[in-house]
Amino acid sequence: MDAAEGLQDCDGQLPDLFRAWEISYLIVYNKSDLLEAIPAAGEHEIDVSALRSEGIHELKGRIARLNQARSDKRIIGDLLPMRCG
Repeated sequence: MDAAEGLQDCDGQLPDLFRAWEISYLIVYNKSDLLEAIPAAGEHEIDVSALRSEGIHELKGRIARLNQARSDKRIIGDLLPMRCG
């Protein structure tokens, strides 16, 4: 998601659903280079700048660790009960 825009109302519901369904997740804030100050990231958050290639290596590592944490490796897109927009 765009770091300058932050979480939208419907985005904020997703972490609760992921926790309830025990689904590993990571919230990625892109365009962090546009912020004057980057807020501290939470446990399931990371700030990156694709333009400046900042945080990309850490992002790849965290995605890999998420994948290792799950043995069933499900694709859940069709199971989400909500839609944004």
